[in-house]
Order: sequence, then structure tokens, then C-alpha cells
Amino acid sequence: MTGPEIHRTVAELLAERPAGFYVSPAGFVAELGLEPLLSQQSAAEILGVHPDTLRVWHNAGKGPAAIRTAGGERRYHPHDLRRWIAENRDQGGLVTSLAARR
Repeated sequence: MTGPEIHRTVAELLAERPAGFYVSPAGFVAELGLEPLLSQQSAAEILGVHPDTLRVWHNAGKGPAAIRTAGGERRYHPHDLRRWIAENRDQGGLVTSLAARR
């Protein structure tokens, strides 16, 4: 789904709800079949690196794509992590140190 399709779907879901019925953003994510964004800590655990390593990679323009929240925190989409892992495998497994490629 693209952005406008998602917005239209959310509007349709809202229209189906009784007045005053609240659904959390996570509830909408689940109903739409989308994957929730991951925190920097969760993404680091998946990649097997320290969260600060992700910060350093991001600041250097490397590593998986991240989204910044309004509060400045980084969030990672599971699809972006999967794609980055697939693109950064070597013969021995996942390349976890981008510094090794300098």
C-alpha cells in the first residue's frame, strides 16, 4: 500500500467505529497488516550490535535506513533491516562492522 491508500483505509476504519471508540495507533498497524517500527535497541539486538553502533553508522550515512520520530529517536522498519542484512552478508555471515570495509 502506498501512503494515500493507507490514509484512505484508516479513514474507512475510523468511519466504521462507533462514536467515541478509540483504537491505538498500534491497533491500526495490526488491522492494516503493517509491521510496527522497531526501536534502536530492538534493531541493534536483531543485528547483533550495540545501539551506539547503529547511531554511529547512521551519522556516517551507513547502516540500515532509519526514521526519526518527532522526539528525535530513530526507528527502523523491519523491511529495511531485512534488506540491509541481505545486502551486507559476506561469506562468513553478516558484516557487523562497517569500519572493516574502509
